[in-house]
Amino acid sequence: MSDKRRYMRMVGLVAATFLGSALLVGVAGVTPASAHPEACDEHEHQPGPHDDVSEICFTEEEIAAMDDSGATLAVDEVASTANMRLIANLPKEGSFATQAAFNSDLAFSHGIAYAGNYEGFAVFDLRRSGAPRKLAQVSCPGSQNDISVYEDLLILSTDQGRSDGSCTSTRLVEEDPASWEGIKVFDISDPRRPEYITSVETDCGSHTHTTIPDPRHRRALVYVSSYRPNAAHPDCQPPHDKISIVEVKKNAPERARVINEPVLFPDGGFPGVPGQTSATTGCHDITAYPAKGLAAGACQGQGVLMDIRDPVNPVVIDSVTDPNFAFWHSATFNDAASTVVFTDELGGGSGPTCNPTVGPNRGADAIYRIVNTPTGKRLQFASYFKIDRVKTNTEN
Repeated sequence: MSDKRRYMRMVGLVAATFLGSALLVGVAGVTPASAHPEACDEHEHQPGPHDDVSEICFTEEEIAAMDDSGATLAVDEVASTANMRLIANLPKEGSFATQAAFNSDLAFSHGIAYAGNYEGFAVFDLRRSGAPRKLAQVSCPGSQNDISVYEDLLILSTDQGRSDGSCTSTRLVEEDPASWEGIKVFDISDPRRPEYITSVETDCGSHTHTTIPDPRHRRALVYVSSYRPNAAHPDCQPPHDKISIVEVKKNAPERARVINEPVLFPDGGFPGVPGQTSATTGCHDITAYPAKGLAAGACQGQGVLMDIRDPVNPVVIDSVTDPNFAFWHSATFNDAASTVVFTDELGGGSGPTCNPTVGPNRGADAIYRIVNTPTGKRLQFASYFKIDRVKTNTEN
């Protein structure tokens, strides 16, 4: 194993430990308000097309009726693959340690991990094997603070109505015309002292984003994914069948701005099946592979493959739907860009989906081959995958 591969393996193990341990600390000792706190609100169970679309989730009655008799782990027992072991634990601290302060995403640069949290982000030094050290914790509230790094810049997503784009903003309802949502940009040239630079407002905010380096133009292009349009929200009007592309120049990040809003679904996207599959009103997450000129999008009701050889003007070259997929949540390429793994978020990401009642195909990963055809690249279904372990009905 090369030094680089050994180092990256160490970074991955330590970072995974950060996220897992912090989440456990965040919920420890909390008494649920109902038998199944992961159950959805009744009004979220039947999303309508091109409306306030939520992930397809389970009612409390549906969860209680699920067959979890094959579960083998008792409360607080843990199972993992043989090649994973706990090497460090850094609990969340301060405002990041409350029940509502969820961790969101991780970004890595030069042995440093940047961990998004609904209350801001934290910075960890991973360069000493087995001894991670927290360098900074930045308070900057705004769901969900999805995070990425481009050289000495950090990008943060805000998908929640705020009074402005600063880190001292207050919560506003999205119906308020003054409500702000979008991305924030920070200087992390000194990771111990991140500095806020600017913000950019985007339609429907930024639930997630994907940063694509564009060295030829000395800039990064940020693909902003957002969804859930609502006629009552001034900055998130339906239809919302697009993404926003924000330009962040390396030498002038303070002038970051939206440079394009390509419509990915001119036909309105997949309308969804109420209570079974989500309607497409934007994308939840996009993964870019610039070296291959491709991106894959998980767009609520469908999965898409995009040509990004001209990254300012991405083009959807294929799209797929699946009756077993409740909410297309994320997409991952293999190294050769010959396969995409799409992930479903049945149950809103917290409901029990690994049991005989739900079955092996719903709430699973779906593996698609990228095949060459006379009319271009196409997505071809290969298989589903789920970890073969039954979850208890109270397990999140």
